[in-house]
Amino acid sequence: MGRAGAWRPACIAARPRAAKPECAPSSPAPPRTGRIGASQDNGSGRNAARPAPAACGPRRRAGPSADRPPCPASGLRGPDRQRHHRGGAFLSGKTPIGTRADYRWFTDIPTRWMDNDVYGHVNNVTYYSWIDTAVAQFLIAHEVLDLGSSTEVGLVVETQCRYFAPISFPDMVTCGLRCGRLGTSSIRYELGIFRNEEDRASAEGHFVHVYVARGEQTRTMPLPVRLREAATRLLLPA
Repeated sequence: MGRAGAWRPACIAARPRAAKPECAPSSPAPPRTGRIGASQDNGSGRNAARPAPAACGPRRRAGPSADRPPCPASGLRGPDRQRHHRGGAFLSGKTPIGTRADYRWFTDIPTRWMDNDVYGHVNNVTYYSWIDTAVAQFLIAHEVLDLGSSTEVGLVVETQCRYFAPISFPDMVTCGLRCGRLGTSSIRYELGIFRNEEDRASAEGHFVHVYVARGEQTRTMPLPVRLREAATRLLLPA
């Protein structure tokens, strides 16, 4: 009766739902009533049905890009792919690893027990010490640098080192030296670091000196004449 608390049956039988009619086989669409944009009229004032759209398939861009070869970096992932698009080189990428024949002057430097780090090989910072030592020995050997009395000195403005293979104590190191560029007041030394009797470099780097007056160190000076003469012999043939 609709009153509050009135008893109701526990369940009511569900009414059967009417079955939905099955979809009929596809047939041409009926003519559409006149709408703006219909393409043609069938003579009865009603617009004819539009043709069914073509089946979807893989789209392909027109023009030269359609036949463009795949990107060489398509198989690379993460940092390797980023390096490719930035133009960076891998360890054995754009610049080939040098050999002893690529250098003009050599000096030997022994490794020390303290050079090894916890990973069992010479730590990377030690290579810069070898580069600095090799350049200084070259200057002293050619009477360009006198540690006590030279009035013009070279200041380091740029260094770089690339590593290819490990070196460990008690290996013997040979540093090869050449001149990469000889300017008015600056010189770029390029060095190869070789392990024992190996012909292929374990590391390669460069070292740029800019010459200044020793007392001021605020203005550049022309390269010393003796340095220019000695460094000319370190230049590789063009």
